[in-house]
Amino acid sequence: GYGIGLGIACEDSLSGRLTCNCGLIRSREGAVILQLDIRYPVTFSGAQIIEKVSTAAEEGGFRITETEDDPPFYLEPGLPFIQILMEAYQEETKERKLPYVMGGGTYARRIPHAVAFGPGMGADMRELKLPEGHGGCHSADEAQSVSNLQKAIRIYVQAIEKLNNENQFELYKDVEMPVAKILARMEFQGAKVDSVVLKQLEEQFGREINILEKEIHTLANREFNIASPKQLGEVLFEDLGLPNGKKTKTGYSTSVDILNKLKDIHPIIDKVLKYRTLSKLYSTYIIGLQDQVFIDGKIHTIYNQALTQTGRLSSTDPNLQNIPVKTPEGKLIRKAFVPEYDYLVSFDYSQIELRVLAHLAGVKSLIKAFNEDKDIHRHTASEIFRVPEEQVDSTMRRNAKAVNFGIIYGMSDFGLAEQVGVSVGEAREFIKRYFENYPEIKLYMDSNIDFCKKNGYVTTMLNRKRFIREINEKNYMRQEFGKRLAMNSPIQGSAADIIKVAMIKVDELLKKHQLKSKMILQVHDELIFDVYQEELQEVMEIVAKGMTTAIKMDVELKAEGSYAVNWYELK
Repeated sequence: GYGIGLGIACEDSLSGRLTCNCGLIRSREGAVILQLDIRYPVTFSGAQIIEKVSTAAEEGGFRITETEDDPPFYLEPGLPFIQILMEAYQEETKERKLPYVMGGGTYARRIPHAVAFGPGMGADMRELKLPEGHGGCHSADEAQSVSNLQKAIRIYVQAIEKLNNENQFELYKDVEMPVAKILARMEFQGAKVDSVVLKQLEEQFGREINILEKEIHTLANREFNIASPKQLGEVLFEDLGLPNGKKTKTGYSTSVDILNKLKDIHPIIDKVLKYRTLSKLYSTYIIGLQDQVFIDGKIHTIYNQALTQTGRLSSTDPNLQNIPVKTPEGKLIRKAFVPEYDYLVSFDYSQIELRVLAHLAGVKSLIKAFNEDKDIHRHTASEIFRVPEEQVDSTMRRNAKAVNFGIIYGMSDFGLAEQVGVSVGEAREFIKRYFENYPEIKLYMDSNIDFCKKNGYVTTMLNRKRFIREINEKNYMRQEFGKRLAMNSPIQGSAADIIKVAMIKVDELLKKHQLKSKMILQVHDELIFDVYQEELQEVMEIVAKGMTTAIKMDVELKAEGSYAVNWYELK
């Protein structure tokens, strides 16, 4: 349908943002609805919220009433606020009778703008003509609100027209808007955290950091601030006389790359690297997560839906997608995430980007191997090194894995050599053999680069566009960077599209089966649910079905699931 509306918002540093969006919506069935959408943080009672927002509500022309329902209060739009909307609606539609119903909804989603209106899905959205000047308005402020609304509607209509012209309206309507609602519910639901576990980790990591600090000082023969690159550089390259010291204006470089080259030369290096790892985990996650736990015992991360250029979701306050899992110490932090109900269920796409690459490039050999559920890295090693799959050893498989994933990101022979520990010549030969076995990939990558140079952008499977200005720059390094983006963005972006469609399908299935279990987290290619024991088997089946049937490709999608009593134990 189509509609118009206005909104108010107030913000508090502790509670976040509360908004009330009010609008007249004409549904496809012809009913005229006065829609009221209340969004508020989960941590406050109705009385506390009323206290915080009563002034803003009154100034916005709303009456505030506490209830015993959910939500625990209503913000009722009063005259002349609603009169402005009604007069605008009547002027446009010529309808005099305006039957309407009032509804409310609750989300913890933080709305970045205080003027908003209904979603207006589809071509029925029209630009409604609001009264000019003070027509229907009782003050200059109300007239300004009407003027702002007119501008907002014009911008909205222009945006819809542009999406239609770019063949992206379906992506907006069928993917991004449904996902926005799902993310809102996930943020509201939150993820339960065991604060006792975090306290135990705080003590454990604190002890280990103190021990490492003393050991490093002993090896250096003096005390210094290990966290200071300047002081650390002086100790390593002047006091201890280690090689490869690169001095800059601010001192010696002590980057990870530099230190890794010195690991076999002096025992202090391993301890410094571990000290850095533990200190980062301690401050950012173990202490940082404790500060982010709300009074309901949960963490309510905020998902950024339109931040990354590839379409992938990111999260902030806190960033749960960057909790390290490649080190045993980093993975320990996941022990603190526990179910509110009975179990955490996790489903993760298996090698989603490689599957997308095989589909987009039409690589027959890889498509066949994936659909036969082969070990894809062993299969690739067999073809690159020209040996039967049963004769592929661990080194061959590791090298093939590096090439498989390196190709997706446009890795050079030098980068591959650094990663797998071989000469640049050997790495160049690996890549050459790879493209000989999979010529479709080379053709696909080259065609992406050519298309991007001509049009300035590349697209995903669902026609999400990424504009890449660097590809036509004169600077060689910037141009090469642009080429890598042109090769990778359609793959990574399509994988992001797929997980979003999967979220929508799974959400629909959970509602269809009237299950109480909740989707609570999305971490890259993984979905995590808080599940009741009696619903466990049904949820496992539903999630697997939703994820594996998200999008039809030549390559079958595979999602692997598990359940446990904390995030750490999920496989």
